[in-house]
Amino acid sequence: MERGISIKTTARCQAGCPHCSVALWMRYNKGWEASIDSIRDFVKYSISSEYTFAHVSLSGGEPLLWSNLLSACKIIKEAGITTNLSILTNGIRILSNPDILFPLLDYVNFINIAVYTGTEKIIDVVREQYPGISKITCRRVYAHTVLPIKVLEGVLPAICSCDYYGLEDDRVYVCAPVKTLEYFPGISGKTFSGVSSKIGTNFLEPLKSVDRFNQVYCKICIANLRVANIQPKTEFIIRS
Repeated sequence: MERGISIKTTARCQAGCPHCSVALWMRYNKGWEASIDSIRDFVKYSISSEYTFAHVSLSGGEPLLWSNLLSACKIIKEAGITTNLSILTNGIRILSNPDILFPLLDYVNFINIAVYTGTEKIIDVVREQYPGISKITCRRVYAHTVLPIKVLEGVLPAICSCDYYGLEDDRVYVCAPVKTLEYFPGISGKTFSGVSSKIGTNFLEPLKSVDRFNQVYCKICIANLRVANIQPKTEFIIRS
């Protein structure tokens, strides 16, 4: 079994959170969303390559804004390439559409809702609409690690809190945050040479020899605990 993989679903998000770790990626990819064909190809070549994954996580942006979410969950679930399919969401769409999660529950194992200051009402809606459903969890987030403004030194090898490959369109990256980090100041495009692979037969094999704990981008990644532990924290507030 392979380690987990995080699938970028869309660059859309209605929250506009300060210090969001994917804010630059969303800005440069405004309006983008993954096609359902890219999900079919991922599943097809995972099966032909005999890959199964410890986890498959659907992230964003905001996955509940992705037009292909339900179809993708069905395809991934029925393919049997993981027994842990999850969605990471801010839950804001639940406020205007409280029933939105019900169709997804047939296919996912977990729906993890990050609840920020300003969106606490989501907790009450989930309790009322989905009582006793253990697949849905609300995690209250009070603070966020401030992103570095420059490449840090003395933070390698990375201690990763995220043990996932990353999938965006037809490319898989050696770890989930890689694609979002290429837009940071001080990071050259050359930094990302050799850390991704095009979806196809045995697509993970080129990535297994990559030293993913000693890359330049690890020096700005807040999923690296050596970075997160020296960066300040800020209150996370969503204002409607």
